[in-house]
Amino acid sequence: MTRVLRFTTFFLSFSLVLGASWPADSEAITCVVRKLGTFVLRTNKAARPPAFLQEMKPENLDWVLETVRTPYEATAEHVLERGFQAYLRNSAAAVRRFDKLFRSGQLSSKLRDELQAEHLLLVKGEKAGSIYVGTTIPTFKSDLPARVQRDAGTFIHQQGNLVLSEATLVLRKSSPSHPGIEWLGPGPDLIPPPNLPEPFPKNGETWELWFPEIAEKAKAKNIDPKLVMPKNFNSHETIQHKYPRFYYQELYLDRMSDLMKEIENCLLRSCPGKSNREILNTIADYYQTGINAHLFLRVNNSLLMNQVNYLLRYMDLKGISHEALDYLALYKVPGDFREAFIRAVERRNPGLL
Repeated sequence: MTRVLRFTTFFLSFSLVLGASWPADSEAITCVVRKLGTFVLRTNKAARPPAFLQEMKPENLDWVLETVRTPYEATAEHVLERGFQAYLRNSAAAVRRFDKLFRSGQLSSKLRDELQAEHLLLVKGEKAGSIYVGTTIPTFKSDLPARVQRDAGTFIHQQGNLVLSEATLVLRKSSPSHPGIEWLGPGPDLIPPPNLPEPFPKNGETWELWFPEIAEKAKAKNIDPKLVMPKNFNSHETIQHKYPRFYYQELYLDRMSDLMKEIENCLLRSCPGKSNREILNTIADYYQTGINAHLFLRVNNSLLMNQVNYLLRYMDLKGISHEALDYLALYKVPGDFREAFIRAVERRNPGLL
């Protein structure tokens, strides 16, 4: 690191000397020094764990707000619940793991393994008895909680016991399930948030949610892109989302790795000319791609929002509550979802852009 700093100092002095008689050369060298300086600053920053990791404590309600959907869940009373304490411990452990690999600059090349390891941490924790409470709620309807624990850290397309090759999720019911009651999340019954913004398909219509880069990856493998895209359809005024078939998850994981590579380059190295808004767009694309991939049976949103909020914090911004971002990601075209994501960031960071 000392050598890099000395090299930067030498170039800065050299550019000042040249600037007296060769303006064109001075401009070019100053540009090089500026880029090198940015690289050095970011390399220095990546060398140390960020201070915000020390803020991940249950008593810090500002951090808790970034781990949940609504302010109600970030109250002192809720934080005292034993199951929620386990969730917070697991979330903090997953973020600490993500931090180490991200700062190494190798996350994009090892993303698959990291997603699986973090999912395992979120569901089961670092120690026995720290089970993610959202996966253990008893229900007579299915054995899903037990399956989520058993298959934690395993992508759906890798599960040999998988019965279904695809899944659907209700985005809007023809009549609200609990009218007049504040939505606090989907819960075990997967209740959709009320008042999701239009547009939606009309009755009998089906809309594809198109990801151009994934379409290109499908073409390269001689796969019809239409087969790998998520779909939203209206059946008797009930709007449902159909995830891509699980055996196409690899295409989505490839795209997520590409996007994480872009994020690494901008936050750890240098991406001249790229604004904060453009970096946030890339983070939004990463999240939306992961949500639509539906990588695990459950605990997808918590996993990805942990990563998103880490990246926002790394950019010296406040993280955001989860709200209904995952639902918006399932039906908003990428450009519209980016705008929704940036609005959520601006609500926590007024005057950002």
